[in-house]
Amino acid sequence: MAVMLVIIAERYAEGRIGQLLDDDRLDPDVSATQGEYLRLLALGAGVVAATAAAVSFGIPSDALGPLLGFVVTFGAVIFLKGRIPTPADLVDILRGADRR
Repeated sequence: MAVMLVIIAERYAEGRIGQLLDDDRLDPDVSATQGEYLRLLALGAGVVAATAAAVSFGIPSDALGPLLGFVVTFGAVIFLKGRIPTPADLVDILRGADRR
């Protein structure tokens, strides 16, 4: 494990971000994006369903914007297995920074 960490650190320092490890050290069966498309599809379907339900219940059009923001934020927490953003995270998002 220590050898792999040294290899990753050296290549990261050299700027070889796309080649942090050799292909023979990677497991092709494990994917970091496994199921991400399904989660994003479920999030999109949930947002559309919530917006359609709000319109069908007669919610005023001025309230649809904040409702959409609420549904997207908490839907992302549920479907994307994230955490609720803090106000500092939201400010960082607006600034284009990322502290994670």
